[in-house]
Amino acid sequence: MRSLRSTARQVTSTAQEVALAGVRTGLALTTTMTLVVRRAIRPDPPGTGSGTARTGSGPGPR
Repeated sequence: MRSLRSTARQVTSTAQEVALAGVRTGLALTTTMTLVVRRAIRPDPPGTGSGTARTGSGPGPR
């Protein structure tokens, strides 16, 4: 009887871990899709995209 309870507890724990991993994956995908859609609806103005350097960021020349 004790091993049955232990197995049931382990299965429940594994199911919870899988569910949490699914939630994290879902949230990550939702965030990514939100950013993609936002960019498609309202693109960055020229010269302000993620590939351009920003003034004031980083240590700068020494």
